[in-house]
Amino acid sequence: MESAAKNAAEDMTYRDRARGIEVNNRQDFINYLEGWAKAFSDTRIADPAYIDGGDKVAAMFTALYK
Repeated sequence: MESAAKNAAEDMTYRDRARGIEVNNRQDFINYLEGWAKAFSDTRIADPAYIDGGDKVAAMFTALYK
């Protein structure tokens, strides 16, 4: 999960609007990703897309069950 968060700022904020979760730093984001991967271990990410808004980035993807 370190590689997934390598470009994130230490004081980043990530909002999972679908699940109502917010994390506010890189380490919590890594923990979130590890928890997500464990909870949805039968899923894969498809069609990732990112919108760069300068100091904000929107990430969108489709989660597919294997």
